[in-house]
Amino acid sequence: MQSGRLLSALLILSVFLLPACKKQIAGQADALSKDPTSTEKIIHTPFGPMAASRVHYIDSGYHLAWLNGHLLKVHTASGKMVEDFGQQQPDSAIKAQPRTITGTAGAGVIKPGLNSGWITFAENANTFPATYFSTMWAVPTNPTGTDGQLLYLFNGMEDGIAHILQPVLQFGNNNAWGGYYWTINNWYASCATCQAYYATPATVSAGTLLQGVIQQVGNSTSSGYTYTSSFANQSIFNALTVFNVPQLQYLYETMEAYGMQQPNDYPADVVCSMNDIQALNGSTNIQFNWQAYNPGSDATVGQHTVIASNGSPVVPSSQVELYFHNPPPPPPNAVISILNQTSFTIGILFEGQGANGGTYNFLAGPGTTTAQVPAGTYNIILNSGGGRCYYEFFTNPGVASDFSDQPVVTIPNVTFAAGNFSALIGNAGD
Repeated sequence: MQSGRLLSALLILSVFLLPACKKQIAGQADALSKDPTSTEKIIHTPFGPMAASRVHYIDSGYHLAWLNGHLLKVHTASGKMVEDFGQQQPDSAIKAQPRTITGTAGAGVIKPGLNSGWITFAENANTFPATYFSTMWAVPTNPTGTDGQLLYLFNGMEDGIAHILQPVLQFGNNNAWGGYYWTINNWYASCATCQAYYATPATVSAGTLLQGVIQQVGNSTSSGYTYTSSFANQSIFNALTVFNVPQLQYLYETMEAYGMQQPNDYPADVVCSMNDIQALNGSTNIQFNWQAYNPGSDATVGQHTVIASNGSPVVPSSQVELYFHNPPPPPPNAVISILNQTSFTIGILFEGQGANGGTYNFLAGPGTTTAQVPAGTYNIILNSGGGRCYYEFFTNPGVASDFSDQPVVTIPNVTFAAGNFSALIGNAGD
């Protein structure tokens, strides 16, 4: 019998997985709408919307194994097969499918709104097999919008065909679990027309520092490679291990969303910083060459990706910024010139009245001009004309003072509110 041959072959697999106890699945809440053309519930996985019958829970103490073209659920301790998910589509039949974009706008969502799918992401252009891929990021603040939206943030690895393994941070309900709170979980999707698998969800709070890790477990075999996806710095255990799968070599940092209706359906944070990104092939650091893509960015929101650092051979870690919104403009510059005087102190009076601060007059010593700047936050630039600068600001409350060996000094983010203020600025002769 075919099932007997599968079980016999499976029993000789060498397996490795840390011991674990079961965790309670996160609570249920309102879900995204079902596909109006189907009577079956749609689950919005990080690999796109799928029928619920194609999405499977792999609880603690079990793993996935690819054997003779089938993907199996296996009891780790005994090696016993408990479920056969069936024949998987051959690789040659799915190579032409897009590897980097998942989902389509509005798929499974009745309400029109903002774009859906992979909204913005970075892909490492240096495609090199990785045995270890790790990313650190902090859980953002909760969005204030309550439109039934779903947001995914993750680092992930693909094999170049259509299989992805990913530790995922989720806000919202994907129609299997979740709500207006954050959860973490690990996912494996075997191909765009096959099935998806997830481990045990767990709730996390805004501000929690996460470390998503995908790691090759043991040595490769003629049958394939074995990987574990986990959140390494969390006390809960919800790792997902897959045996004998194609080699993973494409690295991603991704923001994915469904059901977004307005900008505040995203977190109020401007950016989610995916930092301390590290990848290894054995003991060798993989050099990053991140490329940013914004296939689903909305003009009214401003989602985009910025490559902050590709790292270096000396400092191998890199950083990718996933922006929820366009950043605010930098504060204006208020330039105060001390000119070329070397032996006297210049007094400057900041004057302003009114509920909104009114206008401030910058009054300086001989030969300088008067600048009018409204109340607010400024980068203050002091120009001594050649000497060393000394400054004191009395800004109610507090005082800032310092020396500098440079003739031009910038003091960032100095805030002047309504009222009367004074400042004392000098140079090396004072």
